[in-house]
Amino acid sequence: IASAMPNPSGRDRDGEWVLLTNRGTSDQDMTGWTLKAGKIGHTIPLKGILEANEEMLLEAAVLKSSWFVLNNKGGDILLIDAEGNVAHEVNYTAKEVVSGKAIHFLKNAA
Repeated sequence: IASAMPNPSGRDRDGEWVLLTNRGTSDQDMTGWTLKAGKIGHTIPLKGILEANEEMLLEAAVLKSSWFVLNNKGGDILLIDAEGNVAHEVNYTAKEVVSGKAIHFLKNAA
């Protein structure tokens, strides 16, 4: 999980997004993986291939899911692999949430 936009300018539902980055040397099949907002939040199923050194942008407007909401007061985002293990987890605070500004979790994430 490279970065996220929990509080876009305008409507949250239309502008929230999460950017996944594969920093590995091999492609990753994302079939069966899920993205979860909050430890008890609902999950979004993922699919497709995340190629090595590539990114996958998950936009709320494209996903068209009312289940996936990033909390503007801080929270957790979890990437869960096909076996149900947490592959990556990030968290952010209310102080980091600024309207229209992405939160970057990894160094060199733009």
